[in-house]
Amino acid sequence: MAFTPNSITKNHVFNAINKIEEQQIKLTKSTRWLVKIDNTTYPPKEVMRYAHKEMNGEKIWYYNGGAATNNYLKKMGFLILDMHKNKLQNLIDNYKEEIKKTHLKDERYKWELLKTYKGLPNLNADNFLDEVKKIDYDNLPYAMSKAVIKQLLLKEPEKIRLLFKNLFNESIDLNTRVKAFNEETLKFYRGLGETLSHHQDERTISVYLTFYNPEKYTFYKYSYYKELCDLLNIEQAKINERYAHYLELIHQIISEYIENDTELIELVKASIPEYYDGSNNLLVAQDILYQMFNKFEPINYWMYAPGENASKWDEFYEKGIMGLGWDDLGDLNAYSTKKSIQIKLQELADTTSAKTNNTAANYEFLKVMKPGDIIIVKKGIHELLGYGEVTSELFYDDERASYKNYRNVDWLLKGNWKLDDNLALKTLTNITKYKEKGNESTNYYDKLLAIMNGDKVESKNVIETNNTPPTNQILYGPPGTGKTFYLKDQLFEKYTVAQGSLTKSQYLENFVTDFTWWQIITIAVLDLKLAKTNDLLNHELIIAKSKLSSSKNIRPILWSSLQTHTVLECKNVKVQQRIEPLIFNKNDNSKWSIVDTQLKELYPEALEHLEKIKKYKANDDITIKNYDFVTFHQSFAYEDFIEGIKPISPEEGEESKDLGYAIEDGVFKKLCLRAKNDPNNRYAIFIDEINRGNVSAIFGELITLIEIDKRKDAKNEISIKLPYSKTAFSVPFNIDIYGTMNTADRSVEALDTALRRRFEFKEMMPDYVVIKNGEVEGIKLSEVLKKINQRIELLIDRDHTIGHSYFVNVTSTEKLANAFNNKIVPLLQEYFYGDYGKIGLVLGNGFVKINKNDTINFADFKYDNANDFKIASYELKHVDEKTVIDAVSILLGSKETPQ
Repeated sequence: MAFTPNSITKNHVFNAINKIEEQQIKLTKSTRWLVKIDNTTYPPKEVMRYAHKEMNGEKIWYYNGGAATNNYLKKMGFLILDMHKNKLQNLIDNYKEEIKKTHLKDERYKWELLKTYKGLPNLNADNFLDEVKKIDYDNLPYAMSKAVIKQLLLKEPEKIRLLFKNLFNESIDLNTRVKAFNEETLKFYRGLGETLSHHQDERTISVYLTFYNPEKYTFYKYSYYKELCDLLNIEQAKINERYAHYLELIHQIISEYIENDTELIELVKASIPEYYDGSNNLLVAQDILYQMFNKFEPINYWMYAPGENASKWDEFYEKGIMGLGWDDLGDLNAYSTKKSIQIKLQELADTTSAKTNNTAANYEFLKVMKPGDIIIVKKGIHELLGYGEVTSELFYDDERASYKNYRNVDWLLKGNWKLDDNLALKTLTNITKYKEKGNESTNYYDKLLAIMNGDKVESKNVIETNNTPPTNQILYGPPGTGKTFYLKDQLFEKYTVAQGSLTKSQYLENFVTDFTWWQIITIAVLDLKLAKTNDLLNHELIIAKSKLSSSKNIRPILWSSLQTHTVLECKNVKVQQRIEPLIFNKNDNSKWSIVDTQLKELYPEALEHLEKIKKYKANDDITIKNYDFVTFHQSFAYEDFIEGIKPISPEEGEESKDLGYAIEDGVFKKLCLRAKNDPNNRYAIFIDEINRGNVSAIFGELITLIEIDKRKDAKNEISIKLPYSKTAFSVPFNIDIYGTMNTADRSVEALDTALRRRFEFKEMMPDYVVIKNGEVEGIKLSEVLKKINQRIELLIDRDHTIGHSYFVNVTSTEKLANAFNNKIVPLLQEYFYGDYGKIGLVLGNGFVKINKNDTINFADFKYDNANDFKIASYELKHVDEKTVIDAVSILLGSKETPQ
């Protein structure tokens, strides 16, 4: 049948309304307009659909909302109402003003990504894991959602491929697809033994759908869907049905506002002409909601008690969630108003009491709390336990034994901080507007966060403790921002002590740290000249070395080292397998000695070490390092960091089928053993490029032990049995862990979530003040760096800017040229993957030459579009002390490009 809107009469409309009322038909709500019929209001497009059905039996309506539909009803004499008095129009007007200021600078990346990756992933790709990995989803889904889906694809590639096929299958209802993808990926994730959130929720699913088909889908985030529902005073859909409802609202906004707003369309076209032609407004609608609702939405700060006496804290921290009790309420998503929650609570308690606090806690947990909010955890009214950031909307899991309503939280810090003053009594309290007592200029939450982060606060309420809480901190930022320099300049000295402050035993413990057992035993035997095993066990060097060993019994270590390093001529040692160097001898009285000729040839340094120990005298001019500095890389392993087995080959030429093994302590374990024996001093491990190593594998089971409250002698101390040595181990309270992380390095994305939760992060960006006085022949280096970084940020992002260190100590044209030739240009080559044209956009013609290829003639051969290959090519220019000033002047725009 044909679409014949002009044939619809007023009677058709009345007949349609009668059937709608009689059959209680649920209509799709309008975002703006209502038509008033017999003192009842209805969505105009829905009325015209059912009126068309009354006219010819087909329920269709092809016109947009607004005037195109409303004029039909107006002509019939019906009243059209603007139900929210232009609330959305005000939103769009504000958006247009924002575009005039920013030209979509910060948001154009979304259009660019869709242009680049439209239609992906290819469902028929040979390797579906590689297919998904090549897609750059940027920050549109949760950071962990990308890691989880890659983990699932690694384990179950074909099963996950099938889930994507079903998700993209348009013959299936959208709500069914969303729910199935969410639930099935969770099943696979749980099957891997994972207990944390899998992050494959409606936000992430919207990203997959939008990349695959941007003509039909757009990005979704619960926070601005919630704001839109609140603005329009309409009820939210249930979880896993919200995205479909959101798309309905998006399409109404497009038809009723965007398509007829020529000013808006032209503004977007002018800002991103290469990506937008006015035909697809899905992403425009999303961007309006994101920029006007979500981007500038203030953060709320909450005081929260995780169960009675914080009984659920450990579980919630490990699982990365926060939960609320009152399980008898069922799924909180089923409640649309605060009043409905209150009525249910009164019914459950069989009381007329207002249940004010309980009602408020549940309503705010459902409706007010949002991703990005900060949760400060308390125990009772005098103790803080940590804090974290909300990362999801509210979920309900009926399979949980209790606290079935929960949200995902990225817990950032855990510990114990006691206070004298009283904290809020309620389970959940919004403390955003609370002020510090007696100081109205200070936010209360700032004071609490400062206490937990160890910052200095002028407050008498904090109870002093004898032990300084350990520091777990990662410095992150672009290259050259001084992260490693900060460690050396600001922190190394904190973990350095004067030799004079050490006792003799402490000195010896520090001395033996870098020596193997056979070396220390050699020095001890050399000192004693002739000794039985018991004599060696009582030697000060052996005692010092044993303190740094996780082994409970040193005798076997001592016995094994002596026998395996005994000269072959010794008849009193029957061990067949010997290990170089062979320097010990055992006489008929079971006394050990050194073979001088072997010692002088194989380990002559032993004499020097013994003399140094004998002449030891404390000297304050000599310093002792209570720290270690390591750099993570792809080959760095658990065995290097904690402990491992080192194979020991039989002596060359000796026929033996046995291969020996020795357990060796790694750098971190060695430092922990030192710190354990010296509780009055602080120790630190500095890990440069922490994200370049496989941190999950390197830290292993220590990922839990490094937490503040899991350290040795802490309230929730945990010790574990190490896999190689089978000895109990815990991390001392007096050892701090620092790392550096280069954000320009793509391996940042691989940083383990569990590690992220256990560290605080300190951003270090380019500091132009450091080089504010730097100048070469009138050119201010800070201005050069700013200009370069502005362009890089526009072309890539702020994480790839260049640090100030590239211009530190640049005092001449020669040094300036070297900085560009040897540091800056190679870095930009890496950033832009050899695209010299983009390097030219950053540095200008002074550093990049354009070669025109139009003078090159091809051979006589017919080939379509052959001239397309004659595009310009680019060549880097090598600057020197004579040309660098002109090149930098062109970069700054203070000199015209030579023609």
